[in-house]
Amino acid sequence: MVDVDSNDAAEKTEKFRIEIVQKCFGASSEQHGDDVDLGYFIEAYEELNKFIGLLGKIFHFVQVDVREKTTRLQQLRQKIPGFYKSVKEMVVYEHGKKDYPGSKALLALHRSCNLCFTTKTYKCKYFSALEFICAFISALATSTNEDSVSSICRKTYEDTLARVIAACVGSDCVLYSVSDGKSVAVLELSDDLTSVFFLEKDKLVTVTTNGEVAEWALSDESPQQISSHKVTAFPVRKATYLYEDRCCILIIDHGTHLTVDKLMHEKSLATIAKLPADIRPEQIAVTSRYIAYCSGKEVFVVPSEGDSDISPCSYVCKTHIEGLGARNADNVFVKITALGDTIAATLAIGRVYIWSHVSRKGIQDSAFTIHWHKVAPSLALTQFGGLLSAGAEAVLCKFTLSGAGRPNMLPRLSAAVRDLSISADGSHLAVILEDNSVHVVVTSSMNVLSTLQTVVNCERSLKSVFTTDPCSAGTLVMNGKPGSLQWISCTDSKTVRQTSFSLENVADGDMSFAGITQTFPDVEQVFFTESTIVTLETVINFDEEHKRLRFWARTKGSDSAVQIVESFIVSKDTVNVTGRKYASSTSEQMFLSIMKNGKVNVWIPCEEGTRFKLDPVRQIDRPTAIFFFLLQQYEFHAGSAIHSGMWVSAHPEGPDDTDVVVVWNTSNMTEADVLRTGGRVNYVEFDGKNHLVCSTDKAVRCWRHTAMQFELLWVVEQPLGVHVSPLGGVAWHGQVGE
Repeated sequence: MVDVDSNDAAEKTEKFRIEIVQKCFGASSEQHGDDVDLGYFIEAYEELNKFIGLLGKIFHFVQVDVREKTTRLQQLRQKIPGFYKSVKEMVVYEHGKKDYPGSKALLALHRSCNLCFTTKTYKCKYFSALEFICAFISALATSTNEDSVSSICRKTYEDTLARVIAACVGSDCVLYSVSDGKSVAVLELSDDLTSVFFLEKDKLVTVTTNGEVAEWALSDESPQQISSHKVTAFPVRKATYLYEDRCCILIIDHGTHLTVDKLMHEKSLATIAKLPADIRPEQIAVTSRYIAYCSGKEVFVVPSEGDSDISPCSYVCKTHIEGLGARNADNVFVKITALGDTIAATLAIGRVYIWSHVSRKGIQDSAFTIHWHKVAPSLALTQFGGLLSAGAEAVLCKFTLSGAGRPNMLPRLSAAVRDLSISADGSHLAVILEDNSVHVVVTSSMNVLSTLQTVVNCERSLKSVFTTDPCSAGTLVMNGKPGSLQWISCTDSKTVRQTSFSLENVADGDMSFAGITQTFPDVEQVFFTESTIVTLETVINFDEEHKRLRFWARTKGSDSAVQIVESFIVSKDTVNVTGRKYASSTSEQMFLSIMKNGKVNVWIPCEEGTRFKLDPVRQIDRPTAIFFFLLQQYEFHAGSAIHSGMWVSAHPEGPDDTDVVVVWNTSNMTEADVLRTGGRVNYVEFDGKNHLVCSTDKAVRCWRHTAMQFELLWVVEQPLGVHVSPLGGVAWHGQVGE
């Protein structure tokens, strides 16, 4: 396009030439008035992309993304040169065909884009590569000798290309910085959110499940609510935003049926379609021209009211898979997505059906299919002829809709994928994993750009661990991914770190529909000291006759580094582990493993001090005669940590529905006292200051230990959940902390 001499041409692929950019942008408009020559325009951006490549590997994803868009425009120019000479000719041609591949590629180089989830909604603010380069060169021109190029580049990137993501977390809309994954602001609402959309880079809309639509203005100081309207009295199941039409669409549950409603400018609703009541949000996809949904073995297309170009149509899947047997009846369509003239839906067995040119051909005919996944994956379509899918295999795949070639993959994610959402320009993908972590992926390079700070929460994991760690003040320890524990910050409710104790890869998700049963170890109970961690582990989905009791040595100076030092097979009736949290020396360490029937084994260090063994003398096998008349049964209900040579356990008292707590002298494991509780004990613990707190199904009691006896201090006649430690205590009722 722009003439250069032979030497310049030889170096064109290696050097960035600002004069070529200037000439191309000038030539693109000088012969076209208010139009732009597409060839010169593309060449200018290709030259700019060389500059991005010179900035280093950290900006490789930007370079790949720009190259993908310019390549797409070049391919269209070569395929249909008569309609892709200028921007105006391209827009007129694509508008007539109702298909906009070139326009979308062009817009992707300039405008912002959005990522929207059903339960979580994400926004990424993308400014054009040209804006970034201009700002960077301007900053270089005004810099001093003390300024480093890397710091200038980073600041310019944050000012022009930095991303912000908005996530729906219950009734809060949390804004995150994608560059570091940290929370930057929180919008608090009164009801749970279903969606949030960015209308502009500094304006967003939130939609709650009770039908409240609020508009917010963002600033560097704090977000401000501009307006709020309750648009319906019925529950909102799903909300989506159509950027081509610049309108919000709500899926509203009327009990007997669902309606698809367009939110008008005056905040009234206009119904554009009615759907069956028994379909889930992930079974509905909305475009500007039609609504697609799946139910059972059928996929339906319903035109938006007033759109006469598309006729109602449906597809019935008659596939019968021999290996499924009776499960064929449950092999139904479970997820669907749509973009422009393309629909993709997946069966429970993982087979994905794709229909193209829906407006002309409908979906009556058999579809092109892809069957890579073992069970139904989440789906996302791109306007560049691609399908992104991910599911239980913990692998993100990118297919071409033509079916040619193998898929590009982002393999071995840290957990199975729960949901996908793609940006409006198809350049970035938000991936929610089974463990509740969120990752932003560049679709062109299939690389993870960033990970957001969240709390790990996996449905397959046990929920039995809730404790504190003496080496990590200000955190709570809970189950994380299968086989792992997580440390959660009490100040910002985010997972600080996560450590795997299973020593096995348990990333794969639930594949039971395909006849694959995932067995994996998980941590049932844990006890921490400053030098040792003891875990009680069980195998999920497998009926073993035993559990594992393992001892881990902690590395000084590292909160998360552990090394296994001992592993024992214990009875499957073992339900708890505890011990002495603070020991002045290794020889004073003492741990207890407790069985459901009340039997207690004592574990102590071996003579060499690095391994552990059963204490041959101290154990509790049955109640002694002193308090046997009180203990008609000896089933273990709860227990404390060892404090000042005492350990407390709770057991049933006679035929009444009440428990007693027994105080044990750990020097010889004999009873020292028995305290009545008046209810069923669910928690008992020392606070580190000679106070014993006990929570039952009727009340919370506190005793003070003085002069070898326990004195009742106070009683709260209310069933509360309780947790105490030397740092303090917390009580809650139901799901609400108090």
